[in-house]
Amino acid sequence: MTPRRWLRTFALLIASLGVLDPSMMTQRFARAEVQVVATNPDRDAPLVASVVRRLGGAFRVVVGDAGSSDATILVGDRLPSMVESIRGPLVVVVPPRPSPWLVVERVAAPSSVLQDERVEVTAQLRAVGAKGRVITVALHDGARVVARSTVMPAGADDRLAVALPYFATTLGASRLRVVVEASGAQATATDLLIDVRDPRRDVLAFDLRPSWQATFVRRALEADARLAVTSRVVASSGITRSRGAAPTALTDAATLARHDVLVIGAPGLLAERDLSAIEGFLRERGGRVVLLLDAPPSGELLRMVGGSAWRQDSSGRVVDLAADSSLGRLRGVTFVYPAGLPRGAEIISSTGEGRAVIWRRPVGDGEVVVVGALDSWQHRAPTESDFARFWPALVSGLAAAAPPPIEVALRQSVLRPGDSSQVTITLRDVAAGRGSEASVTARTIAADGNQRLVRLWPGHTMGTLEGMVHASASGRWRLVVQRGADSASVPMLADSAAWTAAPDNADLLTRLTAGAGGIQMAGDNLARLPDVVQELIGADPTPERWHPMRSPWWILPFALLLATEWWLRRRAGDA
Repeated sequence: MTPRRWLRTFALLIASLGVLDPSMMTQRFARAEVQVVATNPDRDAPLVASVVRRLGGAFRVVVGDAGSSDATILVGDRLPSMVESIRGPLVVVVPPRPSPWLVVERVAAPSSVLQDERVEVTAQLRAVGAKGRVITVALHDGARVVARSTVMPAGADDRLAVALPYFATTLGASRLRVVVEASGAQATATDLLIDVRDPRRDVLAFDLRPSWQATFVRRALEADARLAVTSRVVASSGITRSRGAAPTALTDAATLARHDVLVIGAPGLLAERDLSAIEGFLRERGGRVVLLLDAPPSGELLRMVGGSAWRQDSSGRVVDLAADSSLGRLRGVTFVYPAGLPRGAEIISSTGEGRAVIWRRPVGDGEVVVVGALDSWQHRAPTESDFARFWPALVSGLAAAAPPPIEVALRQSVLRPGDSSQVTITLRDVAAGRGSEASVTARTIAADGNQRLVRLWPGHTMGTLEGMVHASASGRWRLVVQRGADSASVPMLADSAAWTAAPDNADLLTRLTAGAGGIQMAGDNLARLPDVVQELIGADPTPERWHPMRSPWWILPFALLLATEWWLRRRAGDA
């Protein structure tokens, strides 16, 4: 038989089998789909590529959240940002760690500080295989290194805490970076935001009648840049003089709550309604109240002030009042003071005979400061006393100690797009056992004004709420929490180039793997990965009818055979 006949015979055979469409029974595995999810895509990209190559011959592989899959391959050494994306059996591929190995597990810093305030940024480090090596930890504010410290691990696997000082000088959200370096180890870092706010504290000076003492104390406070003072002086019935948006009376606790400190002159004229509102300001707001006495207290005021056997001393001789060196000293002639202080009281300033002339006592979450120096204003000259320094220092310290009604804490303020951070909200009055029916709302507000609500649920302790904030895209935004007239906010940033803390999640990963019925594998030993995945999926071979001639690839040999036979006949002159 000639080659042309062979070619024609094979072509006709393919065509005949295609028409007859023969079938046969076979045992075949269904081709399963697996999703490969990386917890740190930038760092673990080579390992993800290696996993995909290993699985590509036996499975349909999808990188990222596939929506539905037969198994999940988690690549990384931390929990995924979206745990709900895990479907089917789980295989955790842990990247191999170099030696030495450094990581920033956590950074602790206040979410907001006052301008020119000194705070500490504490970095929790883990050093593996770096025993005896000098580790340098630096705090960067933009291109500037603002603090640096060195530590040395004492063991082969050591955890170290490093505190770095930071002075907040520029208003707004400052992006800081903690950089950790050591010889022979790959440098690591983490980013954070600190919201630098206006340092001025709100102080309300309210004089129920004109007095020299209250006037000169108020002037000393108004001259201090740390304090934003609003004031009202009741000159006579129906005649008042005010500065700023001062309330007309002290009867509304909600109005008083907008301030951190109340400085009240002639407190003996306070009515019962005033005292009730001030007590609410102390107990519920946690505010501070300074009472500038002009006579020994009595009636309802005595109940708030406390103390026993009040006396007035006007011996005619000038007495120096000793106080903490940060406050300075006052001088005076006339004083009112109790023979016995109430429980929990603390002396601020006293005479040489040990009489408490200025002292403080807690009331609920707040604090009352009682001032019994009636004529210290007469000795306010800088050559005589520290009058101009004493009062701003005392009031600014009180204002700084007044707690905010709402506190917002973010586990991570700088994220990568697609990551999430846990937020914890503390409602101070609810945490103290004074519940309120006011609802709490939390939302993220982007720079373009776009808003998104954040779902909250009760926290582990009384008065706390928790939620998850998701960074869907790059950019800056603020998380704003509102509850009645009170609000609080913290800045957040999503940046694909951000460095984030990497806490050791070995125990959590082990629990997650066990709960999903999976297996952990080392990233440098992936030879058995396809077999492990196949065993976890548990797919058995099933009988399946197979039609081999239905493959479109048969067209190629059929066309090639006919074309070759036609070419041979043409060369022979038969076509």
